[in-house]
Amino acid sequence: MNMADISLGEFAALMERARRGEEPAGTVVLERQPVPPVAEHLRGLSPEQCRARLREEKNKYIHGITRGRWSDAESREWYAMDLGHRVCLLILAGVGDDFGELSALADRAWLEMPPPEREAIKQQVRTMRDAMTKVCSLAGR
Repeated sequence: MNMADISLGEFAALMERARRGEEPAGTVVLERQPVPPVAEHLRGLSPEQCRARLREEKNKYIHGITRGRWSDAESREWYAMDLGHRVCLLILAGVGDDFGELSALADRAWLEMPPPEREAIKQQVRTMRDAMTKVCSLAGR
């Protein structure tokens, strides 16, 4: 018996027999399925390179689907945040303290922000995420 060829009812009956300690009727055959071939241009990639390539592909399709409104996940997340939260992140990231200037910077698209500021914001978000995992009572109503 091939496990891929049995129905859910038959599987449940097999599990019930096993629970009672009975031998299964028939022989269960677990066959390894052949691994699908990997495309030639992907064969030499490391796991990290594969993840990077998947991110690039995801961003490319998102860009196409949204007609360029969001070019990547970071841009979508930045756009989805309230302007006040973005300004707070800029302050925490040490970008500046002039509210008017920070408000204008926070209103920019993510990719229009200078790379050092983007990295500082991302570092601050990672720090806040780690700190907020321990907070439960303050989040309650």
